[in-house]
Amino acid sequence: DDETGNTMLSSANFPSWIMHEAREEWMRNVFDDVDVSRMHAEVAVVLADLGIAHEMECLTDDEYFSLDLYLLDYDLALEVDGPGHFVKINADEGGSGGGGGGGSKGSSESTATTGTPQTYRRTPSTELRDMFLRRRHRGMVTVPWYEFEALEGTARRREYMTAKLRAAGVDD
Repeated sequence: DDETGNTMLSSANFPSWIMHEAREEWMRNVFDDVDVSRMHAEVAVVLADLGIAHEMECLTDDEYFSLDLYLLDYDLALEVDGPGHFVKINADEGGSGGGGGGGSKGSSESTATTGTPQTYRRTPSTELRDMFLRRRHRGMVTVPWYEFEALEGTARRREYMTAKLRAAGVDD
């Protein structure tokens, strides 16, 4: 890094054809790599139930990113993050060592099936995506799969999404 925080790569001069090819490939991925998961659709249903207008899989204004859900009235990006956006952290790393008694089978199963913020960490590419989206929109909300999937029933999911949106400034 230099004194301004720029890396050598950002100050490198690439031939224009390389920059053109890189941009074309990025854009091809943005348009072709669109996937609406079951959970993604379920979050959209909850938003509709709450009476919150939204668009599914729309592009950012610069067309560099496809948003899972976009709340135009609030300029809010909402990303539904499945397991591919997380890495599992080994319970023995930096922790209690996992030796003799203390843990119950129920809590172990709960962690294995639903996860917790302590057992999963977001991938670097997900962190980078979120940083870019925060620069493009007034607000950004992520819905981790292990939180949403742990909620049983429509009422619990509505409460969860209402709290997430309220924390992001949506007061409908």
